Amino acid sequence: MAGMAMAEAVANFPEALREASQGLKYLSPFHYYIGGEPLKNGMQWADASILIAISAVLVAVGLARFNRRDITS
Repeated sequence: MAGMAMAEAVANFPEALREASQGLKYLSPFHYYIGGEPLKNGMQWADASILIAISAVLVAVGLARFNRRDITS
């Protein structure tokens, strides 16, 4: 009986993880690109603008950090 309960708990574990991680999907860039099924429904411009904005912020932060480096030639 205990083995059966353990097997059921192990079998249900992936489903519990999937339900618990639903809020994390917005942190993935794949959600914004593939979430709208671009090949089927066309480009989702709102999602594309989010990806472009995130990319611009990351490039700006990278350039700022690069220019602040303490390297003399």
